[in-house]
Amino acid sequence: ERFSFIYGGGGNTSEDVRIVGNRVRNSGDNGIEASGVSDLAIRNNRVRRSDANGIAVWESEDVRIRNNRVRNSGYNGIDVYGVDDVRITGN
Repeated sequence: ERFSFIYGGGGNTSEDVRIVGNRVRNSGDNGIEASGVSDLAIRNNRVRRSDANGIAVWESEDVRIRNNRVRNSGYNGIDVYGVDDVRITGN
């Protein structure tokens, strides 16, 4: 099982996180996943054949998801839940 995961939990928040220019294939879960993050940019990534969501962001704020290519996800290409101030463009 392979996937990317950023987590700022337990009362802590990860800040100023950039996930840029990655290629993720054949993920057994979400291709790229982030939770509890403030000031997050996910851009110019390629995600293919994720068993769950291509890109998943939960319980975060100030999120920018742009110019990613997501294909053949088991659920959603991009899944966002409980996120304040999100912009999703050019995907």
